[in-house]
Amino acid sequence: MKALFFAAAILSLGVPAKAEVPPKLPVTKAEFYYTGEIFAHCSAHWDFMASIARSTGKPATAEAFDGQARGWVAAGEILLVEGMEESRQVEAESVFGAMIETHLAHLKAVKEVHEGDWSDDIMSEFKKTCVPWLPYQKAIVAGMRGISTE
Repeated sequence: MKALFFAAAILSLGVPAKAEVPPKLPVTKAEFYYTGEIFAHCSAHWDFMASIARSTGKPATAEAFDGQARGWVAAGEILLVEGMEESRQVEAESVFGAMIETHLAHLKAVKEVHEGDWSDDIMSEFKKTCVPWLPYQKAIVAGMRGISTE
């Protein structure tokens, strides 16, 4: 089943190839907000795959994917808060959640439109959008845990 292959492939991705240019780290409020939005999209990918795993009777896989999604949420909300005006920062969690839901709806639509041949498109989108940010996401989560990534 392509969905399970897709899930296994995501788990094996790791750090981008050395030939890839790492993303520009955010500096301005707008860049922090935009990067937070990217992280919401990445979390939605993991949520999507968790729902596929649940629907195919793989609860342990779904739980692992949920954990990956939580890492993107934790890091992404921090970035989003940095990109928001101070008066709106209390809304960051709901704004981030809405971003996830919007992208999750997009992923479900891709699956419906492409029927049995959807995983290549979604995998390609994940690799292009999320994989370059993976080291940064891991560093933020490690920093929150007080772990050095060096």
